[in-house]
Order: sequence, then C-alpha cells, then structure tokens
Amino acid sequence: SMDELNDYSGEFKPGLKLQDFSKEMLRKYLQEVSKFYLLIGGLWFNHIRDRFSERVADEVHWEFWETLGGVHEMNRPRVAMKIWGDDVESALKWVQVDPGVGLVFDIDCELKNKDLGILTVKDCNALRYYERHGDRALLESACGLDCWGFTWGVRHMNPDLSMKCLKVPPRQGPDEPACIWEIKMDPSHASVVNPELPEYAQRAAAKADWDIPW
Repeated sequence: SMDELNDYSGEFKPGLKLQDFSKEMLRKYLQEVSKFYLLIGGLWFNHIRDRFSERVADEVHWEFWETLGGVHEMNRPRVAMKIWGDDVESALKWVQVDPGVGLVFDIDCELKNKDLGILTVKDCNALRYYERHGDRALLESACGLDCWGFTWGVRHMNPDLSMKCLKVPPRQGPDEPACIWEIKMDPSHASVVNPELPEYAQRAAAKADWDIPW
C-alpha cells in the first residue's frame, strides 16, 4: 500500500511495527539478519582459534552447532511456518525458509518425485568469504558441519530421510555451484559418505553415520 515504508530513512515512528514495512523491505532485512546469524558462527570460530588453537576451535565448533543448528535452526523455522510434514517435500520446504540456507544463499530446490529432491546452493556468501581470505580451515570446518548437520537434521524429522552431499567446496571458480545435496527417503539407511568428495567431507558424513541412532 501507499503507507508502507520502503526503508526507515524518514521520520521517527514511536509505534513502529514490522508490518509497517513493504514486503521487499522485509525481504532485504530478513536476508541481512540471516547473514548476521551465520556470521556469529564464523566469528566465534576465529576467536577460539586465535585464543586457543585450530584443533580446539574445530572441536567446540561442532558442539556449538549441535545446539544452535541442530535444535534451534532445525525447529524454529518449521514451527513458525507450520511445516509439520516428515517427507522429502517438507525437508525442501525447511531448507527454503532456513536462515542458514534459503534465506541467505542463492539456492534451487527441485522435487524430482515424492521420495527424491535436489538442493543446489548456487552462491554462498560464506564460501566467498573463505575463498577471499584463503581460509581453508574455516571452509572445511563449516562445510564439514553441513555434511554432518544436514543429515542429522532431516533424520530427526524422519529416521528414513537422508541428505547426502553430491558436491562440496573447494570449487574451481565462482561460476561453479557451491554445493549440491540429494534428499531422499531411504528406508535402507545407507551410508551418506560420498567417496568422491574431499576427505574432510567424508569424515563429517561418517560422523553422521555413527552419531545418529536408527
């Protein structure tokens, strides 16, 4: 409507509410808040690494995201959006509204059939940061967390759900997708380790195999 705010550069509004802003302004703001959410983990990792060691930072980084990602990031968006299903389609819906994925990265989600979906992260702000700074340790810690955390998350939606990484950084150039994931219904509970991926990704996926009780 004409009364909607496209920014907050004008006069101060004592009773300001989020509903006062246009959809486009809220989209931009939500994306910035989502970037801030991811930035917390990266800054935290760097501070621990600088203060203690890379080994300590890597170990505690996993514990940190087990709670922040595995509990809060996995559940709060689904509750807010009323995504109550436990199938492949519901997992793709969660990815689309996750502040750590769909709200901050450029992604494609494809539902091939009711038991198979593909997530492609075409552009990843975090990966561009790692590439710009040549920070391989942070890249492997963060991307490794996803190789474990995505599967950990969807299997808590449904023990028969699987989220296997098909492609992971490093990449050859900026035109290449950051990562590609296969989400499927897999009652056989096959391993999510992909032997074609770098060693760090295989180790992280193996942790998913070991950690998650069937």
